[in-house]
Amino acid sequence: MSQTPTAIQKRAEHPAFAATFAYTALAAKLPLSPEVADDVPPSAKLSYLSHYQYLGHADLADRAVLARLSDFEIALRMVDFSVLRDLLAGQVYRPNARGQTPFDPVSMLLCLLLRLEEDLSWRKLACCVGGPQGREWRRLFGFHDGKTPCASGLRQFAAAIGPDLVESLCGRFVRTLFAADLAPRHSTYPGDEASRGVTICRDGQLHTARDKPRDCTCQPPPQPPGALGMAQVADPPPAPPMDQTAQGVPPSGPPCEGTCKEANKRDHEARFIHYSGRNKHADSTVKDTGGKTVFGYRSTADRLIDDRFATAWTVRSCVYSANTDEHTVFPDEFKHLVTALGDVSISEILADAGLGYGPALELLYNNRILRMIDIRAHATDKDPDSQRERGYNQNGRPLCVNGFEMSANGHDAGRGRTKYICAHRCQIQTDRPVPDCPYLTSSAAGQVVNIGLAMPDGSKRLAREIPYGSPHWKERYGRRNIAESRNSQLEGMGLLRLPCHGRDRARIHITAADFLVNLRNLGRLLREATLLAA
Repeated sequence: MSQTPTAIQKRAEHPAFAATFAYTALAAKLPLSPEVADDVPPSAKLSYLSHYQYLGHADLADRAVLARLSDFEIALRMVDFSVLRDLLAGQVYRPNARGQTPFDPVSMLLCLLLRLEEDLSWRKLACCVGGPQGREWRRLFGFHDGKTPCASGLRQFAAAIGPDLVESLCGRFVRTLFAADLAPRHSTYPGDEASRGVTICRDGQLHTARDKPRDCTCQPPPQPPGALGMAQVADPPPAPPMDQTAQGVPPSGPPCEGTCKEANKRDHEARFIHYSGRNKHADSTVKDTGGKTVFGYRSTADRLIDDRFATAWTVRSCVYSANTDEHTVFPDEFKHLVTALGDVSISEILADAGLGYGPALELLYNNRILRMIDIRAHATDKDPDSQRERGYNQNGRPLCVNGFEMSANGHDAGRGRTKYICAHRCQIQTDRPVPDCPYLTSSAAGQVVNIGLAMPDGSKRLAREIPYGSPHWKERYGRRNIAESRNSQLEGMGLLRLPCHGRDRARIHITAADFLVNLRNLGRLLREATLLAA
């Protein structure tokens, strides 16, 4: 039996891979620099205790050195981070004539990435950078021997850098890849027209909060899983008006702090959720024997898929309370995603059933984006009588007047609708006799149904451009596995249980980790292509 080729094998077989990512092809384009606006004000600090500078990439031509270096170390030789200095300094440093001389903010950012790369605590990170084994890191980061930050200084920098800035790093990096022709600006799926936009895969991961949940009556224990395999626990009651708030408790704090001494104060935005991993009916009689219960947060990542080289780049990621309904925040996140991509358009989004609700599906349809969104199950889906009454089955496939499944007959991208025809199937499938059909003599196509934004009865849940469950659907939707390596990498960085308290710090660590995933990917692709071309 023939086995499906791995991602490495697919890249090796593609003729453009070595010509794109091999060192000999990339040397003229190096170093890459994350995109930064020209109007960023200069740093308020005139000097630093360290000074990061780009050290070049000549040693990447040596195959022995290339085999020894990690993906992150290779990326450090490919990317010049100095352009981020003023941007970072404006976030963490303020003018102060009496203040101490700080470390270069670029050096400190690279320390944060090293912490994630090696899964270190702040204390171990300080020892790693300042100790004898950290000589190479000091050289790459711009530190001097005997002058490296302590654990508290590293922790303070990570808290001050701000989640919004770190969240923007992936978008800046991907736009740099666009400029260097290393990431596709259009669809790379075989057979797609070159004018089609890129494919975005949206995936998520649950992260356990650093602080443990307490016995708080405002946050009841998780319930059995619902229709999406996720039972969402009700949030605590809304905070009272300012004049009714308990003395000393800010209105922005946990709603139950004023009355409940057991409320979680350091992770007050963390929430319970039970995830079963199955998209089953809400009234299913099957007992839930799997899944997991998490108290914490959920991160989502929008990844650009490059089908040519079986790889993906994280364009943007965000972090929410674990029980946040993804479809409610998607419209706002979609705006940020479009901004992060710059002038590159989106033609297709792959996602699980959590995004399969009306507002999100309508937003994608109005932007003429293929809705490769898994279908949410419903209790009536497998009821034949309900299917006949509404005129379509559980996969969103229209049924003819006699209950036979209709066939897709092409998608009109301009009108945003897919045409289905019966093609007189009742005359071909004769095992079930039917009465005379009014469409027998109408045309060769027979009964015709057009599906656009919604099904004929107005429901949007099952409406898709490509017939759900068809071979074409399975091929396109199956590309999600290209982007799912991100979750395992974050787990390897120690982010399955967060090393910090609060959503803002969780955003900093998780979005910095996604930036590191991109850097790792860049280094890995150069290594593979260079060794392949040798």
